[in-house]
Amino acid sequence: MIIPILGCPGSGKTTVINQLKQEYGCPGFEMSWMPEFHSMNGEPLPYEGDEQIAVGALVRIAAEYVRAGHRYVFLSDFRNEVVPQLIKHLATEEVRFVILSFSDESTISERVLDPDRPSGYRNVDAAVEANRWLADQAFPNALRIDVSTNPADAVVETIACTYRLPNKPLERTR
Repeated sequence: MIIPILGCPGSGKTTVINQLKQEYGCPGFEMSWMPEFHSMNGEPLPYEGDEQIAVGALVRIAAEYVRAGHRYVFLSDFRNEVVPQLIKHLATEEVRFVILSFSDESTISERVLDPDRPSGYRNVDAAVEANRWLADQAFPNALRIDVSTNPADAVVETIACTYRLPNKPLERTR
């Protein structure tokens, strides 16, 4: 099953996917690392053009991991503008969405403007708008989690219980 984790900036997508990877040994990929070429055949390619290519590529990577035997593959860090394309690419896959959203929008600014936050993203107004957009969308097979009051550990536990993730992996030895 492929599980995209969607949420506005500051919702904890990166923290949650990293914790799922570490605690449950599930593959997880963030969209933000994919678009990197910014040119095609020597011509400039805007980020959005590179991103369009990367969405399909990332879904194919996730699907290949599922076909290879992984029960769960997590994806995250999709801008709202590419979510319809993501859904289209996932049409033939078994998918469950996790939507991380804020019921208390004042906590968005606290998270986005937190100086200890590793992301350089600081546009609170756009983050609030993204949160509202996600709240208005009807996603098939969606688990919605309010991150206004739930810390990352609780979010991970909710996902693990809902999707019955396997027991935590043993430490790998060489």
